[in-house]
Amino acid sequence: MISLEQNFSSSHIPDLCEDIFCQDGLLQKFLNFEYRNAQKQMAYFCAQAFEADDSLLFEAGTGVGKSLAYLIPAIISAVESKRQVFISTHTISLQEQIIKKDLPLIRKFFENCDELKKYTSFTEAILIGKSNYLCTKRLFKAIAEKSDIFNSAETQELERIVEWSTITKTGLVDELNPPPNPQVWDWVNAQSSLCTSKKCADSDCFYQAAKRAVSRADIVILNHSLVFSLMASAQSVNSETRGILFQDDLFVFDEAHLLPDIASEHFGISVSDYSIIRELHKIYNPKFKKGLLCKVKSATVYDKDSVLTAIAACEEFFNSLRKKYLLNRQTVALSAPEWADTVLCNALNNLKQILESLAMRSNDESLTAELKDVARTVVSISLSLEDAIFLSTNNFVYWLEKSGKDGNITTISSAPINVASILREKIFSKGVGVIMTSATLSLDGKSMDNFVSQVGGEIAQVQICQSPFDYAKNARMLLCSDSPDLDNNKRMSVNFLAESIFNMSSLVDGGTLVLFTNYSELKSTAEILRELLPNKKILVQGEKSRTQLMEEFKASENSLLLGTDSFWTGIDIKGKTLSLVIITRLPFSNPDHPLLAAKIDAILQANGNPFAEISLPQAIIKMRQGAGRLIRSHADKGIVAILDKRILTKAYGKDFISSLPFTKFERFCKNDIKEKLLSALNEIGFDSQI
Repeated sequence: MISLEQNFSSSHIPDLCEDIFCQDGLLQKFLNFEYRNAQKQMAYFCAQAFEADDSLLFEAGTGVGKSLAYLIPAIISAVESKRQVFISTHTISLQEQIIKKDLPLIRKFFENCDELKKYTSFTEAILIGKSNYLCTKRLFKAIAEKSDIFNSAETQELERIVEWSTITKTGLVDELNPPPNPQVWDWVNAQSSLCTSKKCADSDCFYQAAKRAVSRADIVILNHSLVFSLMASAQSVNSETRGILFQDDLFVFDEAHLLPDIASEHFGISVSDYSIIRELHKIYNPKFKKGLLCKVKSATVYDKDSVLTAIAACEEFFNSLRKKYLLNRQTVALSAPEWADTVLCNALNNLKQILESLAMRSNDESLTAELKDVARTVVSISLSLEDAIFLSTNNFVYWLEKSGKDGNITTISSAPINVASILREKIFSKGVGVIMTSATLSLDGKSMDNFVSQVGGEIAQVQICQSPFDYAKNARMLLCSDSPDLDNNKRMSVNFLAESIFNMSSLVDGGTLVLFTNYSELKSTAEILRELLPNKKILVQGEKSRTQLMEEFKASENSLLLGTDSFWTGIDIKGKTLSLVIITRLPFSNPDHPLLAAKIDAILQANGNPFAEISLPQAIIKMRQGAGRLIRSHADKGIVAILDKRILTKAYGKDFISSLPFTKFERFCKNDIKEKLLSALNEIGFDSQI
């Protein structure tokens, strides 16, 4: 690993960025921003990485101002080099911040500064997956053919989409509220060979217009999932071409601490009975006698029966899996090849041949394209099933998992045990500048070795800048010493959590975020809290969308928000609206999940220590993310409370404590919780509700 302490040769863009971010520099002069030395360092090193096509891993503590520190060098580099810079994030909130706040601010800054006016004309665009866009050509086609493909309820849904299509400016599915019926949306979205630049004009097609905007943009915003989906589906540049997604591109991955997990999700397979039946019903739904085959005049009864055969084979296949493997388990690892028969694969392959034959005989160009599209989908499903049945890919783990309200959806999944070699090949070996940044790439603010090994970034330069916030003055951490043992009665644990949350949130004059590691525990705790706090606004994950919950939480200065996994990261709320963060458990992942179990086995086979190498590091990073929701500006004050005594009683507890930025913490127990909280609030000059 290379340290960034070594000197780089001076060059135009890094020097210009230093002039922008330095003490009394252009940023201070024209935007009246406060000088941040860490922000200046980050901007300089980002500019260096872009210009030299180097790889950079940069941990920027909360408050460094990392988005401006990479965006300004990115824009200048894009304009000067005429190369696109892709900015990839995980959360929608960060994307919205960049698009609605940061980029307009930077443009205004450039406009007012003579030295930078040449960069004012930079262009930006959002890259979103094709299936998220409405295709007006397919919409008109669906309207004309609705009697063949839709039942009455679906026809009503189509009419709603038609009405929306007359007012939408983007054609993006997220605008539709409530979300559309997926079966209907499949017929009108842009994920089809009917929607191409040759067949759809920019002026008429939302996706083609967006695609054209992306091709012309200097800065392209997208999310991690799309990056890895494009890589996994071979829609990025080939292995010999310089670039990650497109030729000669430059890349920034913000919220990069999540990259290993997200990459793992996208480089494997995921096939469920629900998704297969949905695709088959699109071809022909025997209940309503609707579907693609109804549009094919040459389709015979035998052709439609082949769909029925595939549906029956699918139902029988997955029912047998549930009975054999998942009666009393949520997940089960698949360890021996040929754990199931290939009857479903055979039925799908037969259907594929029929669809291809119908396509060859069709004289309708658009119908031929549709038949070929669904044939490719059927082939893809069959190949994924065969891959899973024969455990074909080395160093991958395969497993079954049930989900849905009644456990009635069964999914066959696979994932690479280690994504480091994949990311090394597809990102760090591509010969272009790439930056990975987050507030939590290290375990302790000192070493990034764990993250480097996870992403295969051994050639990258590394830098860590601490948060400039005054945690000693503005924040305290309270650690519970008498929480129930995890093996005790679950009801006792839930009662303890509810009582603790009630006592603490009632004293703090501001909003409270409670982070859980278990959704069942969250729901049970929420029920009790609503009895204890009938007049308090209590927002619970799962009852509304994450976006709706966040909007309601921000609108109230004294509400209670309860969330699990996705709420540990990506929440940026300043002021009294978020004054107390309560963490219910140390966030260790479930060691029984087949993917984590496979990683543990791999470490054991290498004579390593799985707890020290994977379980503890993952939990510490998540803890740092969760606790990091509290202080988001210099003026913020508040408390982080951890209701898990293991942080005090276990040897690894000190690793959690030392990883967090809080310089002062206090132990508390059930009997003195109010006293200790009031004392902590008084120390930081924060009002209580007493």
